[in-house]
Amino acid sequence: VIASGAALPSAASHLSDSNTSNRTTLWTLAWRMTTANPFTGVGVGNYVTESPRYLVQPGAISRSDLVIDQRKVAHNTYLQLSAEGGAPALVSFVAMLGIAGACGIGAARRFARAGEHDMAFLAQAFVIGLAGISVGAFFLTLEVNKQLWLVAAVCVGLYRIVTTPRSEPHVRGPLGNLSAGRLAEVGP
Repeated sequence: VIASGAALPSAASHLSDSNTSNRTTLWTLAWRMTTANPFTGVGVGNYVTESPRYLVQPGAISRSDLVIDQRKVAHNTYLQLSAEGGAPALVSFVAMLGIAGACGIGAARRFARAGEHDMAFLAQAFVIGLAGISVGAFFLTLEVNKQLWLVAAVCVGLYRIVTTPRSEPHVRGPLGNLSAGRLAEVGP
């Protein structure tokens, strides 16, 4: 019903609109910033304030109002990171995504080998979630999105859980052992 526009006619017109000038304008400006400052960028958080400087350059920009009046972000995490932090920021971000994804895949494989199929499924689900967020980052600005960092952290955490040697002695913290649902006192 929603996709057909019966419930939200304005949303249906937005979905069927093939005009991409908004994003291409913002992406063009981000690319101009990246090529002008490939190693340092324009500074973290400065995309919105610096983008008007890159409007008057060769090449067609169809929507200057997005930069001057509305002050929009790049709507592409990778381009915004490269525009604000240069190549080092982009490489670091992509490496973080790759490492978190590799940890999640490794955790899923190790859990499956150990016969922990529920945990393997959980690790696979988080890897798929990380992949989905990574694809969505092409169309949204997500570098400060909590969900991205939480999903990546869970992927790494699952790998840490599955690779922890079982021979390590369990060290109880100041609250004691929560085994059998009761708090046991820690002796001196």
